[in-house]
Amino acid sequence: MLKNKSHKYNFIYEKLVPDDNDIVGLIAYGIYKRKKIEFIKQYIAENDGTDPGESIIHDFHMASLQHIDGYRLEASKLSLDFARTYWDGFLQETENELNDAKQDLDQEYETRCTREIERLNRENEERKLIFEQKVGLLKPKFWYGVAQSIVASLLILFVVFFLFIATESYRIDAIKTFRNFAEIVKTINSEQPLQIHPSANK
Repeated sequence: MLKNKSHKYNFIYEKLVPDDNDIVGLIAYGIYKRKKIEFIKQYIAENDGTDPGESIIHDFHMASLQHIDGYRLEASKLSLDFARTYWDGFLQETENELNDAKQDLDQEYETRCTREIERLNRENEERKLIFEQKVGLLKPKFWYGVAQSIVASLLILFVVFFLFIATESYRIDAIKTFRNFAEIVKTINSEQPLQIHPSANK
């Protein structure tokens, strides 16, 4: 009896798992074993705790042979669902790792940018300080030169004004002198015949 029973079980296994590397077949055989256990538990519950006899197990076994393709189909669905669940979990985990890496990179980039900006600001402040110092040294010379330019401009303006006044004064004096000289000549010319005429009568 045991040999016959073992042969039946091995026959189910061979039907469901034609190759030991057949993952779907192994899952299908696990489904078959689960259904067998559920069948036995249900039989015991419905028959006041009485275990099913050999004939009952044989009937279940024969019925199971009719559901080989169904077991494999159910195993294929379970495998697909498991693969999808695993793949979705893998993708989610990968996405989380990428997000974490991205945040780390963003933080590192922000830190580097902040350090670079601070460095540039320090250099700019140093250049500004140096520039202000140089401008401070140039300021006295600059204002001194401006003062010199103003003084020179005033001197030139004064000289031009003086020359203008002198020229105008000279021109006016020259005209007056010429007019006086002309009056003198005219007076002499008008008086000279009167002096000669009495001499001529004598």
